[in-house]
Amino acid sequence: MKFTIDRIEKDIAIVECEDNTFKEIPISLLKDAHEGDVYKIIKDENETKKRKENIKQMMDDLFKD
Repeated sequence: MKFTIDRIEKDIAIVECEDNTFKEIPISLLKDAHEGDVYKIIKDENETKKRKENIKQMMDDLFKD
């Protein structure tokens, strides 16, 4: 998913998404953001898998019989 910063209003970035919709994102989530910058959001499958495995292990340890 890509989006372009349309404008910045105080601490909010108004971004235009690929489907031509506009969303508000806290500027604090965007490093060194400027109007016209393009960002790409990707899902990190490997990190997601690691975290799920870690949570499962913690749950298993917590609820041992």
